[in-house]
Amino acid sequence: MGIPKRSQRAQRRWPTAGLALTFASCGVSEAPPVAEWQATYDTIGDTVIVRTVSGSVWGEAVHLVPDVTIGTFDGADEYMFGRVRSLAAAPDGSIYVYDSHAHELRKYAPDGTYIATFGREGGGPGEYREPDGGLAVLPDGRVLLRDPGNSRISVFSPDGEYIEGWRILGGIHTSRRLYVDTASNSYSILFLNPEADFREWRFGLLRLGPDGVTADTLPAPRWDYQPSELVATSEDGEGISMN
Repeated sequence: MGIPKRSQRAQRRWPTAGLALTFASCGVSEAPPVAEWQATYDTIGDTVIVRTVSGSVWGEAVHLVPDVTIGTFDGADEYMFGRVRSLAAAPDGSIYVYDSHAHELRKYAPDGTYIATFGREGGGPGEYREPDGGLAVLPDGRVLLRDPGNSRISVFSPDGEYIEGWRILGGIHTSRRLYVDTASNSYSILFLNPEADFREWRFGLLRLGPDGVTADTLPAPRWDYQPSELVATSEDGEGISMN
């Protein structure tokens, strides 16, 4: 998980390369059936390790079949991508993509056809400064874009109209997604002890109701082991990355 304290802004004019966003489904090939699946089992402590020896649980060889592909290496700007920062799908099949090089939140139809660009770069209503990995769609179709640069989650209608902004802690950028549930609550990662040294940070989830009002904070569970992590900081101490 990347958590830079203050990320550097991408240049407005990046040499944009096309990026294909492919949604795939499984299909069965015409190859002859493979052998029955066989595996070995090893128990280490309370963990069971299963290793495939031969065969397949599918019964037949399978391959991925492209369902929808969005993007081109040379063409209209709305079909070219520089860096896809976040992506979300709506209940009706619409696809939302935020490209941090183009600084655009775009909407595509279920078949990949470009529909519209929501908002624009900036600090005013309906504008976004530095969105991170938080992009989600509520069950009623409202689109949520987490924008730490403006210390808010911007809320758009399915037609691209700016509805409102929900205040959140700014300056904390993360690749963690913005979660939603069937009751239209949304959950965003936050620091429980931001005043501590970054090596001691503890994380949790901020739960927001359907109207954006803070409900409560859910701390992350504590484990009986120390997970491995790699921490890197910039020379000026402004940039932090933790994995």
